[in-house]
Amino acid sequence: MLGLRPTAVVPLLAGCAYFTDPKPADTGSGAGSTWTPTDTGAPVEPDTGTTDGPTCPQPTGAISLAEAWDRDWARIWFDGTFNVENTGPHDIEMERWHLFFTPMSQDTAAGSADIDYASGSPSGLVVPPGDRWSHRYTSAAGPAWWCVERTQQTTFAEDFRFTGARVPTPLMTFIHTETDTNENGIEDHVDHPDPFNGAPMTQFNVWDAISEGPVMAVGRLENYIEMTVGETRTLTVEVVNLGRGTGTMRVGETIPAGTSASGFSIIPESSEQNSDGSTTIWWEFKMPGSVDDPDTSQPTEYDIIEIEYDLTLDAAECGRRHTTWAPQVLWEDIWGRPFTSYGTPLVIACCE
Repeated sequence: MLGLRPTAVVPLLAGCAYFTDPKPADTGSGAGSTWTPTDTGAPVEPDTGTTDGPTCPQPTGAISLAEAWDRDWARIWFDGTFNVENTGPHDIEMERWHLFFTPMSQDTAAGSADIDYASGSPSGLVVPPGDRWSHRYTSAAGPAWWCVERTQQTTFAEDFRFTGARVPTPLMTFIHTETDTNENGIEDHVDHPDPFNGAPMTQFNVWDAISEGPVMAVGRLENYIEMTVGETRTLTVEVVNLGRGTGTMRVGETIPAGTSASGFSIIPESSEQNSDGSTTIWWEFKMPGSVDDPDTSQPTEYDIIEIEYDLTLDAAECGRRHTTWAPQVLWEDIWGRPFTSYGTPLVIACCE
């Protein structure tokens, strides 16, 4: 756990953000409501690593922020901007938008506004060792962060919790929008102009998305593990309902070929074999909505489900990195539209 900075309340604006400089007009940043995610939760060109040097295979290219976080190779804090610093030896890839939780300040959706989600993520969005990304509030270009909570004040904070959960599609649709019209067809944000330039605040689209129904996110408490053949590790899949409405959903965790799962804290509903030898295990739940605390110094009370299970490495060969699938959660909004949210693919370093 990183040491906490002295707590300092940042002056509150619109229930969320504080600007140290005049904020530019909200011109939008891309695909808008037609955005279609290309993310399937699958690893893309997995890095099998190299066995040179350490007994646990090391990456040969950029690693995910989730792996860097689990290996204590990343630092995350908020000081008026939202910062992600690379303190490790490898590039950290930043092609995805993620959720970051803290009881001290605003829960945050952060990523790069330069990503074209309609055609896929570009290459080269990395944080080199010793460098950092400073995200500006609702920026239409470069690193950007948005509020996930409606009520909690922003404060300086360094106690973020990160599970690799990717920002759900409904929130991404509003983050990358060129209009200020909510999906109910009513222009309802004209009463919330930016205090610096009078432009409508698109942030209110995000708050509308979470206020009207369920919005599910999924991650793991660990997304990088080191194992030897025959070893067992306990993993935890975490589902959070960001929305204020009750929703039903299915949670899927894919167990890679060469491993086996047992000791489930919640009995699965079903499982299915995949063509690559992996097995996807499914759970079904109904989750209440989250609750905002009327005390703006207190965090939102989220409904959270945690699923623990034991993963055993059965593979006969070792000495390489295995990149597996991301956890997923399937759910519907209040209009009956289906969505799938993803976490980050698990990396297993098979050690000699």
